[in-house]
Amino acid sequence: MPMIDEASGLVIVLNGEIYNFKELRRGLEAQGERFRSGGDTEVLLKLLAREGRGALGKLRGMFAFACWNPRRRLLLLARDPFGIKPLYLWRDADRLLFASEMKALFAHPAVTQKLSPDAVSHYFAFGYTGGAHPLFEGVEKLPPGTSLIQAAPGAEAGGPGWDGPWGAPVPYWDPLDEVASVPAADEATLADQFVSVLGESVAAHLTSDVPVGIFLSGGVDSAAVLALAARAGAENLNTFCIGYPGPEDWSELAGGRRSSRAIGSQHHEFLYTEQQFAGDLKTLSRQMDEPLGDAAGFPMYALARFARERVKVVLTGDGGDELFGGYRRYAADSLWSWYHGFPRLLLRPAGMAASVLPGFRWIRRALRNLDVDDPALRGASWNYVFTPPEVEALIAPAWRCSPSPAQAAYAAAFRRGAEKLRGAEAQMYADQKTKLTDGYCERVDRPTMAVGVEARVPFLDLRVARFAQGLPAALKVRGFRLKHLMRCALRGLVPDEILALPKRGFTVPIPEWLRNGLRPLLRETLDPGAVARRGILHPPAVASLLAEFEAGRGDAAEKLWLVFAFEVWCREHLDGASRKSAADVGSARA
Repeated sequence: MPMIDEASGLVIVLNGEIYNFKELRRGLEAQGERFRSGGDTEVLLKLLAREGRGALGKLRGMFAFACWNPRRRLLLLARDPFGIKPLYLWRDADRLLFASEMKALFAHPAVTQKLSPDAVSHYFAFGYTGGAHPLFEGVEKLPPGTSLIQAAPGAEAGGPGWDGPWGAPVPYWDPLDEVASVPAADEATLADQFVSVLGESVAAHLTSDVPVGIFLSGGVDSAAVLALAARAGAENLNTFCIGYPGPEDWSELAGGRRSSRAIGSQHHEFLYTEQQFAGDLKTLSRQMDEPLGDAAGFPMYALARFARERVKVVLTGDGGDELFGGYRRYAADSLWSWYHGFPRLLLRPAGMAASVLPGFRWIRRALRNLDVDDPALRGASWNYVFTPPEVEALIAPAWRCSPSPAQAAYAAAFRRGAEKLRGAEAQMYADQKTKLTDGYCERVDRPTMAVGVEARVPFLDLRVARFAQGLPAALKVRGFRLKHLMRCALRGLVPDEILALPKRGFTVPIPEWLRNGLRPLLRETLDPGAVARRGILHPPAVASLLAEFEAGRGDAAEKLWLVFAFEVWCREHLDGASRKSAADVGSARA
């Protein structure tokens, strides 16, 4: 990199993989193109020379790239449909800067590190920053499934795929494009199609010049990836699973072993300790462009580091829940009209008990939705760590935002989906456009790439996504049965006991670690004086949250982790020479 096409003059830099490049190459060769290399970059470059933006809908992969057209003085930027690979921008009247990490942008003297109050509010509401605007003022994320053409002085219009509009992101694919696109068929036929489509994606993702492995949890999605890899002929695959010393329910080791034994793999387990986590806390926080509100990013980082001894590429099961209906909230919201009509006086005692006892997160979130009639706001509410009033109480006055940026972003995505979809399907669409892209994809890509391992996501292949979006809702969520079609399709491929398991998140024993070995660091980091000097959070609110956590109340642990992770990240990125620029934002806001 960069690669130059001598015939057209186009120059490209590419981050990621194009999985169907061999198929695209055959088509280009039939049109007379000749190639000097055997990789995907040259195929993409020649396709762009012929079709410009028109090539994007043909690509299957995870990618972010920049392609310079020197003859027309136009720059084309593009990002994959789900935003697996990052692409950041900064621009003013005279220039546009782009990079795969924000830290690269800050190397330019014109770019300052000023935190965005909207992004800070969004982070505490959902545990990640969202939308086109990340944590720093002036920096943009190119939205997933879009391209942007920037014209340099003296730019020339014309040419296939290089016409306007210029200067603004233009979508080339959206999940709504595929609604009702799967031809009507009986359930058995669709189950066979699921196996065929996902199996072909897994086979494509296995293609590599270096050893490939699979991250194997105790759940259905990663077991499906392993089963279909074996079905595609992959032998002696290395699988990797992480666990923790302590009670068995902290880990997914038993489920990973079960899948490995039943399907067949060279299985490797890694025990992640409190001491290792403490060592990774600052290291990974320094690597990440934004605070890692999802604590599962740390075991992902540790497992990738462990796997790197044997493989350089891993497949994961991420994305299956959002595409095929894997979250309890999809079932619960589809039955909202039923429980909304249930006598409230009978539900209030349960809600009061759930609000103070740990381990009732799903129930707490269901009960707080009882009085929310707007389905868009109800969908946002399922995702809150801090509700909008709680965010207002937590953040210092100069940093508060109203209305809630997180609620507005999620509601906008939901309402766009609701133009074609109903109920849980609109919620799945909104999750794909928000939490999947801005939360989970970043949790997978950044920690693994930080140790030189490439994580690939077969469920987020464009053909799999098109198939999923075209399915009727009842084949995804049927009553309280989640991933109905997927579970039916995998019978005989994945062990029955795995298929029968309820949905379980990627557990990390953060509360126990923060109460034990990390307690001194926690109290030092959240010392009222340190919080006050930072000036972003309200010290009494942080102290109250810490007291609730130590008393073991409700969801205080999840909330406290967001605060702790934010403050640790700020120490690594803002303290010292950069502290003043962060404080300037608060002054400007006031």
